[in-house]
Amino acid sequence: MSLRIRALLTIGLATVLLTALLDLVFSRTLLRAFAGAEIQDTERDAQHARAFLEDELRTMDVLTHDWASWDDTYAFIEDANPAYIRSNITDETFRNTHLNLMLFVHASGRVVLARAYDLEAEKEAPAPHEVYDALPVLTRATEEGLRGLLPLPEGVLLVTARPILTSEDQGPARGVLVFGRYLNSGLLDRIGAHLD
Repeated sequence: MSLRIRALLTIGLATVLLTALLDLVFSRTLLRAFAGAEIQDTERDAQHARAFLEDELRTMDVLTHDWASWDDTYAFIEDANPAYIRSNITDETFRNTHLNLMLFVHASGRVVLARAYDLEAEKEAPAPHEVYDALPVLTRATEEGLRGLLPLPEGVLLVTARPILTSEDQGPARGVLVFGRYLNSGLLDRIGAHLD
């Protein structure tokens, strides 16, 4: 083998080894950088989704407070007047408020009214039985209210609860009003749009 061929083979082999070494170093470095960036993106998206859900719960809490601190509701929890139901608890109410559940619980623990609504099918639905199991927690709502997520077989329910008081926020509390909204495809789409 001539000196020229040996030199070319040595240079070629060195080039291949150097290229392989550089590829290994850069690919590991880039993979780590991409993995780190992906983790940061995922963490950021999770924080944005949590903030979005907290905003939804705050908005629901304001609505729950408006209904719970209302003289008409304060009277209804005692007398279960059908006129209150006819004028306030309608399909349109559920559609306008995007609620799936309204639960009026007397201070004695008796459920005065439980209404559920399927927003996608646009019709009344049965209230999930598991909500009744959560009543001991939900009815502990203080003046500041209670809000959170309730996992159910049908899906996750965003819930808010407020004590039923007069329009002046005076008591004694006659019970608790619970509102619920499923974390459904519409809400998930809004979260996705919020993340984009």
